[in-house]
Amino acid sequence: MPLARSAQGSKDPCAAREGEKVILYYHGGGYFICSTATHREMLWRISKATGRRIFAVDYRLAPEHPFPAALHDASHAFCHLTDPKECGFDPANVTVAGDSAGGGLTVGLLMYQRDQGMPTPSKGVLLSPWLDLTMTCESWVTNEMDYLPSPPKTEHHFNPISFYCQPNVKALSRHPYISPLLGYLGELPPC
Repeated sequence: MPLARSAQGSKDPCAAREGEKVILYYHGGGYFICSTATHREMLWRISKATGRRIFAVDYRLAPEHPFPAALHDASHAFCHLTDPKECGFDPANVTVAGDSAGGGLTVGLLMYQRDQGMPTPSKGVLLSPWLDLTMTCESWVTNEMDYLPSPPKTEHHFNPISFYCQPNVKALSRHPYISPLLGYLGELPPC
């Protein structure tokens, strides 16, 4: 299949093929664990089911790299994928997706792109996204069973929210790019 017109100047071996659609994937793991390797089988299954290549991002993790490092990496990956001198995919042929923290990162990225007037992908796919790091949503109380443990205590030494939202957990956890459920969700691509 020939290179897409949008990728004619690319030297990247992963450059877009004419009409090709791809998925840009952000893994879950509470912003501090997991990687593309831990999600490899699931990503393979998604790729097989959709017939699309998946570009999975190993974004920087907390506590060594708190917010906004993951958001910057997510944005950089999208820009690399859509830059005509890099992979050259038309943004309309890109779906961004993620599970858990990666789902929250996906929505945070869409909000960031909207707010900065940047190109956006055609759509987002969210698999059980973590959209509220304040952990104040009613569902934390009303859901009888969840695969997640009960909300961690802020002072607990192994608290992913404290890792990602340092140095000011209370203020940063309310930031709309961290807790998209608390921000304006209008004018985003469909999710």
